[in-house]
Amino acid sequence: MNQKSSKKAADVYQTKEHKISLKDETYPHYHLRAPSGWVNDPCGLFYFNSSFHVFMQSNPWSKKWGDMSWSHIVSDPNNKDSFKWFYPVDEDSNFKTTAIVPSLDDRAADRNGIFTGCIKNMPYKEDNSISYYPTAFYSAVWGSGEATQETVCIARALDANRVSEDGKIVDPYLTNWTKYSQDENEDLPEVILKQPEELNLVSFRDPFIFNLPDDDNFYMLMSAGRIDKDNNPKGVALCFKNSGDDITKNWVRANTGDNFFFEGDVCVKDDVSRGGNFECVIMYRLTDHVGAMNGTPYILIFAQDGSAEDNYGRSLYYVLGDIVKTQSSIQFEPLDTFKDNNGKPIYKLLDLSPDFIYYAANIMPIDSEKRNILMAWLNVESASVEGANWTGALAIPRFLFVYKNNGNNWLLGQEASLIDGLKDKQISTETHTYQQNQEYAIENITNRQYNAKVSFESENLYKKEFGIRVTATDNYDMNISIKDGYLSVDNRYSCKLDIDETTDKLCLDVYLDGSSLEIFISKNINNQAMVGFATYSAELKTLDKKSQEETFVYAEKGMTSVVKVYSMQNCWVSAPKES
Repeated sequence: MNQKSSKKAADVYQTKEHKISLKDETYPHYHLRAPSGWVNDPCGLFYFNSSFHVFMQSNPWSKKWGDMSWSHIVSDPNNKDSFKWFYPVDEDSNFKTTAIVPSLDDRAADRNGIFTGCIKNMPYKEDNSISYYPTAFYSAVWGSGEATQETVCIARALDANRVSEDGKIVDPYLTNWTKYSQDENEDLPEVILKQPEELNLVSFRDPFIFNLPDDDNFYMLMSAGRIDKDNNPKGVALCFKNSGDDITKNWVRANTGDNFFFEGDVCVKDDVSRGGNFECVIMYRLTDHVGAMNGTPYILIFAQDGSAEDNYGRSLYYVLGDIVKTQSSIQFEPLDTFKDNNGKPIYKLLDLSPDFIYYAANIMPIDSEKRNILMAWLNVESASVEGANWTGALAIPRFLFVYKNNGNNWLLGQEASLIDGLKDKQISTETHTYQQNQEYAIENITNRQYNAKVSFESENLYKKEFGIRVTATDNYDMNISIKDGYLSVDNRYSCKLDIDETTDKLCLDVYLDGSSLEIFISKNINNQAMVGFATYSAELKTLDKKSQEETFVYAEKGMTSVVKVYSMQNCWVSAPKES
């Protein structure tokens, strides 16, 4: 079996299994994922040939982690504003979503998996000219345990720019990917970057390509970890650069020795190795809410691969800062508000969930104004009693921006993005004035695919208790509670929200989709516009078919609430027929 037949077999299997997935009432309706099996990190997110393309790490053969490959989905070019997506199909009507798979040769650098990376249109010299191809940079893994080797390999969509004799693009949906190899043996892909041996790193993974203004170089961030002289784990981001003359080699460190692009403390992963590291490090320039870059900072986002048993041991963090570049180094310098008194970086949570639910982010450029949309992995699974053949999905896309507080410091804002086109019909509108501490049932909610936007108003809001209970039965509910300025979900870990005596309105924008729950929280700023400032992601419990699930809104005496509920369309359409 070669690469082509291996991908074909996976696609045939996924086509069959997808029919089983659709029978699961908690299968995602408007969250992106492969047809079946396991999915996690989003990898290649970019625009090409009138469509957005999303690649993700996946296991096409099982709902469990393993046999890591890349799967691929495409946005509908005929419905650009509606967040509609499809799985490409072949001439036999089987899905053609498996893009890159592990090599079958035991000598291959990626024999044990195709792991996280990114895709970028890159230059190649061919016959004394320059050609550009969509290029997947991926973490290639060989071996296991102490013998594990982590390197970087690439695959290219070589038919992306080819036009047939009748004027059609040969590969319009980028389904054909070829690993780069000097001897054209695709089962032995060329390693374009190895782990620097002199650094004695704990890990070396997750390539992320970026460019800087007024700089022709290509830069690559690599996520890693190391043990410092005091035997404590450190997360590090290494930076490599390439002039673009030959991106298949000549990637050199932009810094030397123990001088890293970014370094910081990280949780201990286990007591034996004392290891711990950063994963999925990405970095880009933020805009304000309207897309302008008026002195706005960069954001560095990274996953902390510590102990999953500890609260926030495996979570996504961010730091705001700037790029400091000299002739001999390039570093990410946190803003003063992201440093402690000793100058060490202060991390902030990108999502407030403590449960290893929201992880492994990547960005998708969406327009010429340099705005980016963030996508991440939702670590959820079927909530069906019978179980199912899928695990994982991609979170709702987020637009990240910055705004200034009264102290003129930059703060991070977040809001759900791109999915307004999936809001179907408004199924409930309610306004309540609370004469006493009480709750109201929200009408017309009959399934787990909806968006509820609930706003609360009151004087001294930060001292009140209010919230919404979803999937409520006689035996269980998922309680989203805000009390005395603290948020708790499912009556668990409480986290402080950035609200105070100046906050008199707060909105919970809640999305349910089968087994996933995502909450976007916004507040009024300076008694004017609402701004999203916090999020929380969670996994919903098992669907109780014996009881009718209900949704309730509650608040204290003297408060008011406004509820708007929308049913959500399915985001999937059939693959367009080629003309």
